Amino acid sequence: MTTPAQLQAIATREAAHAVLTELLNVGTVVKVSVVPSGNALGFVHFDTKQSLPTCAELENHITAVFARVCSDTIVGGPDSTSSSTLESVRHMAERLADMQVPDWRRTQPDLPATILKRCQARATELVKAHKDHIIKVAAVLAEKGTLTGEELAAL
Repeated sequence: MTTPAQLQAIATREAAHAVLTELLNVGTVVKVSVVPSGNALGFVHFDTKQSLPTCAELENHITAVFARVCSDTIVGGPDSTSSSTLESVRHMAERLADMQVPDWRRTQPDLPATILKRCQARATELVKAHKDHIIKVAAVLAEKGTLTGEELAAL
Protein backbone atom coordinates (compact mmCIF):
# COMPACT_ATOMS: atom_id res chain seq x y z
CA MET A 1 0.00 0.00 0.00
CA THR A 2 1.35 3.39 -1.00
CA THR A 3 1.20 6.22 1.53
CA PRO A 4 0.08 9.70 0.44
CA ALA A 5 3.68 10.96 0.74
CA GLN A 6 4.98 8.09 -1.41
CA LEU A 7 2.25 8.69 -3.98
CA GLN A 8 3.17 12.38 -4.17
CA ALA A 9 6.87 11.52 -4.61
CA ILE A 10 6.05 9.07 -7.41
CA ALA A 11 3.73 11.61 -9.04
CA THR A 12 6.44 14.27 -8.87
CA ARG A 13 9.01 12.01 -10.55
CA GLU A 14 6.61 10.98 -13.31
CA ALA A 15 5.42 14.58 -13.79
CA ALA A 16 9.02 15.79 -14.15
CA HIS A 17 9.74 13.07 -16.70
CA ALA A 18 6.56 13.84 -18.66
CA VAL A 19 7.08 17.62 -18.62
CA LEU A 20 10.66 17.33 -19.86
CA THR A 21 9.69 14.72 -22.46
CA GLU A 22 7.33 17.28 -23.99
CA LEU A 23 9.60 20.28 -23.40
CA LEU A 24 12.61 18.64 -25.06
CA ASN A 25 10.49 17.23 -27.88
CA VAL A 26 11.57 13.68 -27.04
CA GLY A 27 8.16 12.46 -28.08
CA THR A 28 4.47 12.98 -27.57
CA VAL A 29 3.25 11.88 -24.16
CA VAL A 30 0.36 9.46 -24.56
CA LYS A 31 -0.14 8.69 -20.88
CA VAL A 32 1.51 9.33 -17.53
CA SER A 33 0.46 7.22 -14.57
CA VAL A 34 1.12 6.53 -10.92
CA VAL A 35 -0.95 3.37 -11.01
CA PRO A 36 1.48 0.51 -10.34
CA SER A 37 2.12 -1.76 -13.30
CA GLY A 38 4.38 -4.78 -12.84
CA ASN A 39 7.47 -3.60 -10.97
CA ALA A 40 6.91 0.04 -11.94
CA LEU A 41 5.26 2.37 -9.44
CA GLY A 42 4.58 4.84 -12.24
CA PHE A 43 5.43 5.43 -15.87
CA VAL A 44 5.39 7.81 -18.81
CA HIS A 45 4.30 6.34 -22.14
CA PHE A 46 5.21 8.42 -25.16
CA ASP A 47 5.42 8.03 -28.91
CA THR A 48 8.77 8.90 -30.43
CA LYS A 49 9.15 10.72 -33.68
CA GLN A 50 11.41 8.11 -35.27
CA SER A 51 12.99 4.78 -34.45
CA LEU A 52 16.61 5.91 -35.00
CA PRO A 53 17.22 9.04 -32.93
CA THR A 54 19.91 11.57 -33.68
CA CYS A 55 22.61 12.26 -31.08
CA ALA A 56 20.75 15.39 -29.94
CA GLU A 57 17.46 13.49 -29.62
CA LEU A 58 19.07 10.73 -27.60
CA GLU A 59 20.72 13.28 -25.32
CA ASN A 60 17.33 14.95 -24.82
CA HIS A 61 15.85 11.55 -23.94
CA ILE A 62 18.55 10.92 -21.33
CA THR A 63 17.92 14.39 -19.92
CA ALA A 64 14.15 13.77 -19.69
CA VAL A 65 14.69 10.48 -17.84
CA PHE A 66 17.12 12.23 -15.48
CA ALA A 67 14.27 14.58 -14.54
CA ARG A 68 12.98 11.69 -12.41
CA VAL A 69 16.27 11.55 -10.53
CA CYS A 70 16.70 15.24 -9.84
CA SER A 71 13.03 16.00 -9.10
CA ASP A 72 13.31 14.35 -5.68
CA THR A 73 15.89 16.82 -4.42
CA ILE A 74 14.61 19.92 -6.22
CA VAL A 75 10.85 19.58 -5.76
CA GLY A 76 11.02 17.64 -2.52
CA GLY A 77 10.55 14.08 -1.46
CA PRO A 78 12.73 11.13 -0.66
CA ASP A 79 15.42 10.05 -3.10
CA SER A 80 14.08 6.75 -4.34
CA THR A 81 15.48 6.48 -7.82
CA SER A 82 15.17 2.95 -9.05
CA SER A 83 18.16 1.00 -10.24
CA SER A 84 16.30 0.37 -13.50
CA THR A 85 16.13 4.13 -14.17
CA LEU A 86 19.86 4.48 -13.59
CA GLU A 87 20.59 1.42 -15.72
CA SER A 88 18.40 2.85 -18.47
CA VAL A 89 20.26 6.17 -18.63
CA ARG A 90 23.63 4.40 -18.45
CA HIS A 91 22.66 2.21 -21.40
CA MET A 92 21.45 5.24 -23.39
CA ALA A 93 24.69 7.10 -22.63
CA GLU A 94 26.71 4.16 -23.94
CA ARG A 95 24.57 4.10 -27.07
CA LEU A 96 25.14 7.84 -27.54
CA ALA A 97 28.87 7.35 -27.01
CA ASP A 98 28.81 4.65 -29.71
CA MET A 99 27.17 7.12 -32.08
CA GLN A 100 29.64 9.91 -31.32
CA VAL A 101 32.92 8.00 -30.98
CA PRO A 102 32.66 4.38 -32.15
CA ASP A 103 35.87 3.31 -30.40
CA TRP A 104 35.21 5.24 -27.18
CA ARG A 105 35.81 2.18 -24.99
CA ARG A 106 39.47 2.30 -26.06
CA THR A 107 40.00 6.02 -26.65
CA GLN A 108 37.58 7.76 -24.24
CA PRO A 109 36.38 5.27 -21.62
CA ASP A 110 34.88 8.08 -19.50
CA LEU A 111 32.67 9.39 -22.33
CA PRO A 112 29.39 7.86 -21.04
CA ALA A 113 30.03 9.30 -17.56
CA THR A 114 30.67 12.71 -19.13
CA ILE A 115 27.41 12.45 -21.09
CA LEU A 116 25.51 11.45 -17.94
CA LYS A 117 26.92 14.37 -15.93
CA ARG A 118 26.00 16.83 -18.71
CA CYS A 119 22.46 15.43 -19.01
CA GLN A 120 21.92 15.38 -15.25
CA ALA A 121 23.08 19.00 -14.93
CA ARG A 122 20.75 20.01 -17.76
CA ALA A 123 17.83 18.10 -16.22
CA THR A 124 18.47 19.78 -12.88
CA GLU A 125 18.34 23.23 -14.46
CA LEU A 126 15.19 22.43 -16.44
CA VAL A 127 13.40 20.95 -13.44
CA LYS A 128 14.29 24.06 -11.42
CA ALA A 129 13.03 26.31 -14.22
CA HIS A 130 9.75 24.38 -14.55
CA LYS A 131 9.27 23.48 -10.89
CA ASP A 132 5.88 25.17 -10.52
CA HIS A 133 4.48 23.40 -13.57
CA ILE A 134 5.87 20.04 -12.42
CA ILE A 135 4.28 20.50 -8.98
CA LYS A 136 0.93 21.36 -10.60
CA VAL A 137 1.05 18.29 -12.87
CA ALA A 138 2.12 16.07 -9.96
CA ALA A 139 -0.80 17.24 -7.81
CA VAL A 140 -3.35 16.44 -10.53
CA LEU A 141 -1.60 13.16 -11.32
CA ALA A 142 -1.62 12.07 -7.68
CA GLU A 143 -5.33 12.87 -7.48
CA LYS A 144 -6.39 11.23 -10.76
CA GLY A 145 -3.84 8.40 -10.99
CA THR A 146 -3.45 8.71 -14.75
CA LEU A 147 -3.34 11.60 -17.22
CA THR A 148 -3.61 11.41 -20.98
CA GLY A 149 -1.26 13.41 -23.13
CA GLU A 150 -4.09 15.83 -23.87
CA GLU A 151 -4.77 16.34 -20.15
CA LEU A 152 -1.06 16.93 -19.56
CA ALA A 153 -0.93 19.50 -22.35
CA ALA A 154 -3.96 21.31 -20.91
CA LEU A 155 -2.17 21.86 -17.62
